[in-house]
Amino acid sequence: MVANYRGIAALWLVMCLFIASPVAFGEGVKAGEFELSPDQGWHRAPAEAEASAASVILFDGAGLEVDLPHRQTRLNTSPDNFFHQIDTIWRMRYGQQASMSWLDAAGTRWRVCRRPSLEGPDIVFQLVTVHAGDIYQVLVIAPPGTTALPESVGRLLKQGRWGVAEPEPAIDESEPPATGREKPLQEKSDDISPAPPPATYRWRLLRTLVAPGRAGEKPQITLDELARLGRHARLSGLAVHVSASRLDWSLDAEDGDEARPYRVNWQVEWKPPPDELRPGHEFALTPSFRNLSGSGMGAGFGLSYGLVAVCGPQSVLTAWQDALVSGRERYDERVGELEAGCGHGDARAPMPLTLTADAKDIYFASLTVPKDWVGEIRPAVEGAVMRLLLVVRFMASPQGTAPGDALLKPVAVVYVYGTKLDLTVPG
Repeated sequence: MVANYRGIAALWLVMCLFIASPVAFGEGVKAGEFELSPDQGWHRAPAEAEASAASVILFDGAGLEVDLPHRQTRLNTSPDNFFHQIDTIWRMRYGQQASMSWLDAAGTRWRVCRRPSLEGPDIVFQLVTVHAGDIYQVLVIAPPGTTALPESVGRLLKQGRWGVAEPEPAIDESEPPATGREKPLQEKSDDISPAPPPATYRWRLLRTLVAPGRAGEKPQITLDELARLGRHARLSGLAVHVSASRLDWSLDAEDGDEARPYRVNWQVEWKPPPDELRPGHEFALTPSFRNLSGSGMGAGFGLSYGLVAVCGPQSVLTAWQDALVSGRERYDERVGELEAGCGHGDARAPMPLTLTADAKDIYFASLTVPKDWVGEIRPAVEGAVMRLLLVVRFMASPQGTAPGDALLKPVAVVYVYGTKLDLTVPG
């Protein structure tokens, strides 16, 4: 989640037309010249998570997360003009959901925007200030319903101080870099609880996409279905209706020279996946099939579901998801390109499961989220984000050649998950 908010923050910097001159600073609770001294109520995220987000990540074990990005942007206008511009952008982006205020902390004035998260029920407080010609920001992710900047966060910031920026530490090339789960945790500051619990990851459901296929394809689908029925067939009805947990489809035709009626009418409902998945989590959709009209040869039906990892800039992934829902793209047109945006290491996706209406013994087959996906699968480009997709697709036959397959092939239901550190402290 941290990387997503960082990408959003970078967007408004570009929109403000500032000349960016980012400078990387060392790991720790210091970013540029701004330094925080967390008390015993705060814990530090693992170094792997901080490196991925390019931020210091603090959490309190009660649902609060504070992110201090390592990089700053050089200001090329007056502070007053900057604050006016950022207010305008926040209002344009979030409308009445944005609430602005001021916070005096560490000897400077911070502009605060309270807004809803773009990817879940959380509340985000986005704080910006200007110091020594640089723009600094702090992102606070708070539980749903939080109406004001939490007192503990305000106290943390007011205890902050400005000093001299630290250079980025030199890389010791005598030791190979650690990767994946072998990467050691970063050393903790003396001001932070010395033994925070090991952080794990969870995948949180961000969005459910009902992708009907590309708009305007019905004439071609009709021709493909007629080819499957035979050259003498006459098609009188073709329909598909899909939602987040159900699909209905029907096909009506007269088959052959004798005008034999051919009717297929199927319905399937399934239990939506959980809102959160963890590495090693096993789950099943448990579909329920209903054959509402069993006449006609080859009138089978089934669905498949599988896990796919895609990576890319957040704006690209969001635009792709919007295009699927609006019918501007089909799921299978560009997903391969987005999969290629991830570096997979040795991790491999589990094979998709296919459940058919005539194989009741496998209705409860389950998928397991691979444990190595968090450590091994990463965006191949810096600044990109990763999404885990649970994809449900439909078929009239395993071969894809039966009547109904052309109708069902473009349809998909996609559950989009994003990673988030499971920042909890056991009681």
